[in-house]
Amino acid sequence: VAGRPLKRAHLIGIAGAGMRSLADVLDEAGWQVSGSDLDCASLAGSPYDVWQGHDSNCINDSIDLVVHSDAVPLAARGSLAFARSAIRRCSAG
Repeated sequence: VAGRPLKRAHLIGIAGAGMRSLADVLDEAGWQVSGSDLDCASLAGSPYDVWQGHDSNCINDSIDLVVHSDAVPLAARGSLAFARSAIRRCSAG
């Protein structure tokens, strides 16, 4: 939609096969995608902003949606950063 701001999604566990596929689908749909994972080597050269590890500082109010892999333990999801905000979140597991 013309004039509509770009939607931003952050995927926790982005290097996994399912989350990487979701990142590709969101990217094709016009979303700006970022993510985090413990091992990001497979994402070298990807169009996504990727952070090594699961640091809650990479999730901020400019993010519209956070999706987390169930393979990532709850304590590592950085959930406190968005639990008190209006950011929508869901599990992809």
